[in-house]
Amino acid sequence: MKEPVSMAELENDCAAAQERLGEYLSTVDTGSPNGMKLMRAYMQWVRLKTDLVSSEQDFTMPWSAVPGKVSVHDFFWLNEDKQALFRRYYRDDGSGFALAVKRQDIPPADKDVIIHNTVLRRGCVVWVEFGYNIGVEFGGRHPAIILRNNRDSLLVAPLSSQAPSPATAAHNVAVHNVYGFPKKTRYVNVLRTRWISLLRVDMQGSFGSVKGSVLSEINAKA
Repeated sequence: MKEPVSMAELENDCAAAQERLGEYLSTVDTGSPNGMKLMRAYMQWVRLKTDLVSSEQDFTMPWSAVPGKVSVHDFFWLNEDKQALFRRYYRDDGSGFALAVKRQDIPPADKDVIIHNTVLRRGCVVWVEFGYNIGVEFGGRHPAIILRNNRDSLLVAPLSSQAPSPATAAHNVAVHNVYGFPKKTRYVNVLRTRWISLLRVDMQGSFGSVKGSVLSEINAKA
């Protein structure tokens, strides 16, 4: 069992972090556009990371993430028990299953089941904050395809609008359409697939999906 952190150790670490941050800020060339851009991106990431750590214990998925409509395909993809749960809150309107109650009237446990099996299931696309990148690392806020849902974490493949170079083309999959997003070609570099916490998902952002053939291509190149 690890020894508890003492107050003295905590104070020393906080002082060292503040000192290093001050040293970094003092060395930034404020006359350089690239330097200022880098510093701003880093400061935004520090702020966001602090917010993520602060809210980790209290994180709950918002009711706003409950979809107003579920397609026929997505509904019949569910097993019988989950279909029965969905029928408590959704009604068949002939073109899909529309939400028939107020979102806040759905019990929290059922709300989480609905979200996990609609907007957070395999093949869905969500906005993810990948964080501050160093050098050629992948970072920033990007849409990503969910490859696997592990309840409190997701295996995702980030999407980029930048076409791959010839050197990396073999590791990329072209995605010509993300349903629910503006139509344009995006690319998945399978070498950037990674596990992320649910806290990195923008649950207030837009949600989309891709065809099963895209998932098959990603699996083939992974």
